[in-house]
Amino acid sequence: MASTPDPGGCSRFAKLGMAINEELTQACRDVLEMEVPPGLVYSKVKASSIYKKIRPEQELRLIGAKTDGYKEFDITLLYTLIRNICTTIPRPTKGWGGNSMPSVGETTIGDDVERIRLIRNNMFEHISSASTSQSEFDDTWQIITNVCQRLQTYTKKDYMSGLSNIQSQALEEENEKAIIENLEASYKSITDLMEKMSSLESHLLGIPVVDEILNAWREENKTFVPTKASRIVEEMFKSHNLVIVVGNSGSGKSAIIQHIALKHKYQGSNVIPVDEVREIKEKFSYSTKNDTLFVLNDPLGKESLDEILYTLWKNYQNTIETCLKKAKLLLPCRRCVLYDKRVKGILFEESTIVEIDTETNRLTDEEKRSILNQYTQNRDLSDEIVSEIIKTEAYFPLLCKLFSRPVYKENGLDFFKSPKRFIKQEIDIFKRVDKKKLCALILVVAFNNNLKIDTIVRNDDSQEKYKDILEMCELPENTHISIFRSTLQELKGSYVKRVGNSFQFLHDFIMEITTLDCPQETIQYAESGFLRRRVKIEDDREEEDRDPFTVYLPEEYIDDLVDRFIIDMQTEHIVDVLLNPCLRNKCVIRDFEDKIELLENLSNILSGINGVLRDISEFGKPFSDFSISRLTFLDWRVFHNYEIIPELIRLGADVNMLSAGDVWTPLILAAGNDDEHLREAGKKTKERERRNKTISFLLNYGAKINLCGDDGKPPLWITCQKGYTSTVQV
Repeated sequence: MASTPDPGGCSRFAKLGMAINEELTQACRDVLEMEVPPGLVYSKVKASSIYKKIRPEQELRLIGAKTDGYKEFDITLLYTLIRNICTTIPRPTKGWGGNSMPSVGETTIGDDVERIRLIRNNMFEHISSASTSQSEFDDTWQIITNVCQRLQTYTKKDYMSGLSNIQSQALEEENEKAIIENLEASYKSITDLMEKMSSLESHLLGIPVVDEILNAWREENKTFVPTKASRIVEEMFKSHNLVIVVGNSGSGKSAIIQHIALKHKYQGSNVIPVDEVREIKEKFSYSTKNDTLFVLNDPLGKESLDEILYTLWKNYQNTIETCLKKAKLLLPCRRCVLYDKRVKGILFEESTIVEIDTETNRLTDEEKRSILNQYTQNRDLSDEIVSEIIKTEAYFPLLCKLFSRPVYKENGLDFFKSPKRFIKQEIDIFKRVDKKKLCALILVVAFNNNLKIDTIVRNDDSQEKYKDILEMCELPENTHISIFRSTLQELKGSYVKRVGNSFQFLHDFIMEITTLDCPQETIQYAESGFLRRRVKIEDDREEEDRDPFTVYLPEEYIDDLVDRFIIDMQTEHIVDVLLNPCLRNKCVIRDFEDKIELLENLSNILSGINGVLRDISEFGKPFSDFSISRLTFLDWRVFHNYEIIPELIRLGADVNMLSAGDVWTPLILAAGNDDEHLREAGKKTKERERRNKTISFLLNYGAKINLCGDDGKPPLWITCQKGYTSTVQV
């Protein structure tokens, strides 16, 4: 059979709960009473700065303390009061509100109050499983015993007798259940409060989506199993403001980071998930809290180093270093990305990196059994099958989650050996008999893995894309978008997840398989960056030598791909086109060259390259001859963009190159250019000055002044003919 729950775990968990609810809570009440008599506590709170943070039900307890004392005060309220209005109590050695347990030698009253808060918080971390291992129980019980002994000396009250009774007592199942239900009620009360605070905080920061993301994390965290790797990450994060969790796709990086972030959120930290590094600066400028924690997934790219994201990171690195003096940052990153030879700077400091896939940190067999058991508690799996399943290395946590679906119940070990095959088979079924589900998945791809049904209804461009996808999936044109909300709900937990009102793929692994199975749809509708990173032209490599999650297009799809490039060249996605490695393929080059020459607005398109090449040059990324020479020459037709000349030269452009048919050189174009388009665009620098600067740049970089075009006229003759006196003097 699969691994079974620890039979004594529930009892140990209940005993810790009793110790917290009875002895430790009472100790806090006694500490507070020694400092502030119950009859005075309400007036003292009203006169302090914390009064505005007090909830209505807490205020009722404060008022009632005059007659009832502190017997209705829970640890949350007691801790708040001791911290804020008990001015004579020694503060914790490391200050209030820390995330790490005080060390053995730190024994002030404040240190012990901190210990009580952290013990209670750690209990809530295990509330979903309601079980505690023997070793964890022993460690926690020793801390509780030491705290009770010290506070007993301070308050002259007896806590050790009650503690001994709890430890020796044999709990009935009914009693265990009642204790755990009491803990769950406390946890829900505190969680509700944190939700309200989080909602207000998110609104003030201008990021209402934070609540939705954190709620999705909380849902996923219910099945989280702490591992050796997660504990190492958590321990490092106590002493470092930046921690990078490195691992392969599907290894549990994000789960670990989300788990740690949620713990910090519960402890009062301001947790802000961001999509790009530039958001850290934007959000940080509005946050004055010292305990702000940012989470940025895959900052440099997912499947490989993303040159654009890496440039962004380098541009903001100084800002990040400044922010890290006050805030914390958690980054999950794939190993192949982080250790790209181009990555340098603070991301490459080994002291901040935890690799969870190394020999020492990877999942142990026992940890795998626990994860598998979390998802298959109602499955009758033999020990033999379980032993084979836990031999799986790649994507193990994710596969366990997918395996929990009834559709894979009969597949057992075969699913873990070939998950991609089973998922593809299901998508093939969608293609044949359930086109609504297929269409739903393509919609998620088409809307950049962030599908919001309501947005499609309100946006004309989105509606046009939606109609095209309906036609591609052979669904009626009048199919209402609302149908796909319920369809995606059916796919929730197997293919997609819901974050607020947005549908996203459950994991990159699922998105990659979906795109592999739908190449034409991917070309038409996938994000431009995805095409740049994951689409290549089919080659002669053997199947086993290919990247399993790259879409290898047969040559028959090249025409579709180039059509997409032409479209993207006319949008803000021009960078993705210029950096797409498919432009190294001769067939793609030929098709691209033929089609781009037919565009009526070629000048407008190419003027957008200005500034783009400066970013590209930083990567040292080699282009094909076409990428350098052809695009470079075409851009020189849209002069006077003298600012990009150094970047073009650095990329390898020939300053004396000739256009098709040996008609013009760059210097001839610059000398005779009188571009109406640029004049209408309202350039700040006068046209004459721009022309003169362009020619100076070209001459400085070795342009031959006497090199003629096909008509035999040199640049100087053309300048004189145009009457550009100041240019002649250059």
